[in-house]
Amino acid sequence: MAAQPGADYADLDLIVCTSISEGTPVALLEAMAAGKAVVSADVGGVRDLMTGLPTLSEGMEFFQNGILVKRDPSLLAGAIRNLLADPDRARAMGRAGREFVRERFSQHRLADELERIYLSLARAKGLLPLADDSAIAQPESESLLSTIEDLGQLAPPSGAAEAGRDGWFKHTTA
Repeated sequence: MAAQPGADYADLDLIVCTSISEGTPVALLEAMAAGKAVVSADVGGVRDLMTGLPTLSEGMEFFQNGILVKRDPSLLAGAIRNLLADPDRARAMGRAGREFVRERFSQHRLADELERIYLSLARAKGLLPLADDSAIAQPESESLLSTIEDLGQLAPPSGAAEAGRDGWFKHTTA
């Protein structure tokens, strides 16, 4: 892999995923972030990465950021030929993919989601007062760091610990 993310994709026209099984395919996310159209077998979590409503043509599902097909070599080849024959469409799909990754997989969004999760858990355990989650992103709300520090104070002192039924660790004495 190159030192710069996306440099590996710079000279490629499109990215093809022929996997039998996928969770969330990082290679496709990287390709989209690099502005490349994707062609993929419709397996696992690939469909979750596609944007817009698909249009169906000759066994291919055309999305804003790429094409999905059943696991069939002739359909994959057809989708590849389709995008290579229409570079403007491939570039438009690449732009849509890049925008999708920026909106859904940015560091800022990840931090916001983690903050929501930690605050929700802390509230569920009664460590913080119940609050409107829309206030989480406001500057006057609790910060993730202070919440984690508060939760850290709940750790058992040195010695043995075991998980209780509620998932919190409880100090036990020998």
